[in-house]
Amino acid sequence: MNSEDWYKAVQNRYTCSYFKQDDIPEKALIEKILDESLKATPVFSCVWHHEVEIYGPEFFYDKKKMAIQGVSNVHMRKLFDTRYDGLPGGSNILTDYFDDFCEYVEEGKARDFGFRGQYKENDKETFVPFNTQLLAPYLLAFKIKPYNYDSKTVTDQKLYDAKDSGLREKAFQSSMTQAYAISVIATHYNVDVGFCGCFIHMDDNENEIWHNNYDLVNFVGLGYAHDGCYEGPNSYNGRIKNKYKRPSVSDICTWKNYETKID
Repeated sequence: MNSEDWYKAVQNRYTCSYFKQDDIPEKALIEKILDESLKATPVFSCVWHHEVEIYGPEFFYDKKKMAIQGVSNVHMRKLFDTRYDGLPGGSNILTDYFDDFCEYVEEGKARDFGFRGQYKENDKETFVPFNTQLLAPYLLAFKIKPYNYDSKTVTDQKLYDAKDSGLREKAFQSSMTQAYAISVIATHYNVDVGFCGCFIHMDDNENEIWHNNYDLVNFVGLGYAHDGCYEGPNSYNGRIKNKYKRPSVSDICTWKNYETKID
């Protein structure tokens, strides 16, 4: 990929919210994307404090369980998040809502009305959306792993606490940098990308991907966008994305004036 290709991919990337399950990129292509991302990822002091676990298409049912914890409805999140004394047994209730939401997307309604419904409903009586990008054929879980790769690499990770603020900060920095590199490179190879960092804790919803610990930074999904994808280029949001309000340089950046000091 040359500099022009990179810049074009940066401009064209977007977050895919729903992936096809019957049209899946080759594993070799995913490996290529990951390999190239390592070359494009700046890491603090060249010390890697994160790892990436890759869950392929064979983990579909575990991804579905994980996606249930990616409920976006605010009421449901508060009701079932066990970090905040949420009610137990929520996975059975949310499963029905999840199936309804997937049907809503596949019928093209999310593409037309968005992930909160035609009238922006967001309560348990009317509409319960989910972070369905967690169903991506290839789901990458970025997790904290102190000193994962450098001259100080250790085999006993129990020597380090995943809640250590310094190590967590470095892991978050490198995870997000690599995730962004992956998103750009994947776009160059016509593979769609979805980010997810929003999920609740549920004691009754164990799966092979993640369950209620504090080592997870974020997820990145790779695959091909479903025709009903809300953020796809042909969706309503995709067509008007250039109309979104974005900050100007002056909103975010400030030129500092140098004042000459006279003794």
